Amino acid sequence: MKRIIAALAIGLVSLAPNILSAHRNLESSLDIYSQVNQFGDVTIKWNPTEFVKKKNIKLAIGYYFDQEDRPGELKPKPVDASAGSASFKNLSLNARYLFSVSITQGNRDTFTKRLLVVTPNPNRPITKDSAVNAQLSYVDAHWRTRENPNYLYIPDFDCANFVSQTLVARGFRQNYRWNQIKSVPTHAFISSTALKAYLLTLPGVHEVSSLSPNKVKLGDIAMFDWDRSGDTDHVGIVNYIQRRPDGSLKIYIAQHTMHRYFRSVSWAVQVNHPNANYSFISLPTAPTDFSWPATFDTSGLDRWSVR
Repeated sequence: MKRIIAALAIGLVSLAPNILSAHRNLESSLDIYSQVNQFGDVTIKWNPTEFVKKKNIKLAIGYYFDQEDRPGELKPKPVDASAGSASFKNLSLNARYLFSVSITQGNRDTFTKRLLVVTPNPNRPITKDSAVNAQLSYVDAHWRTRENPNYLYIPDFDCANFVSQTLVARGFRQNYRWNQIKSVPTHAFISSTALKAYLLTLPGVHEVSSLSPNKVKLGDIAMFDWDRSGDTDHVGIVNYIQRRPDGSLKIYIAQHTMHRYFRSVSWAVQVNHPNANYSFISLPTAPTDFSWPATFDTSGLDRWSVR
């Protein structure tokens, strides 16, 4: 187990080579450690008595995060050294975080301790809807995929393309407006904004506000407007819904661009895009045939392309 944790730490650091600086080792008397619960909440703890002994001390905590690619950073923020702990909630699940705890006494040296934390892998229930199960099985198998013989891969812009693939796995029939034939997709298949507009034309599909998480289901689609410009900048598939001890619901998504498996929606908005708007596209749970009439001519599908 220690070898596995060490390998994870090395992997995360190698992805972000600039995160280690030439700070002195942390004094052994200032014991700092981490705890993570089943909900993915991380608590950094220390003995406040030791900190009180060292007057004029400043404490800051941040973290680096990584799940599959493109590590990022939550820059260190000051915390009350006399509190003895600091909590970090709404983190993504099945993800790695490298916490950085910096301690400065007056204008003297800064001591740093780094703690690798791996959040739990959730036990997602099987739904009563076989179509949703098929969709989520596709998510499980392909959330990391960059080469797929059946679909085009679009580096840096693959989120809607991946969501559309999961809908095909769920049983949505392709048509002249929404399809990918021989790796040549239509605009609605690979554009977040166009995909949302297309889905809302289908029977039984409707939009759910971010203020109504209790109406969101597994397999629904999360839509993000990062800059509040009115279009859709990113999409993901709801692949886990967690009820917290206080009764609140936390929603997690799988996505491409960047590749993530159980990304916390709350965390994505609070940390990455604090001014974002987001909502969900609710899909019918009962089997629904979204195919066009049998008289629809499919022979011309090859000529449809992105525009």
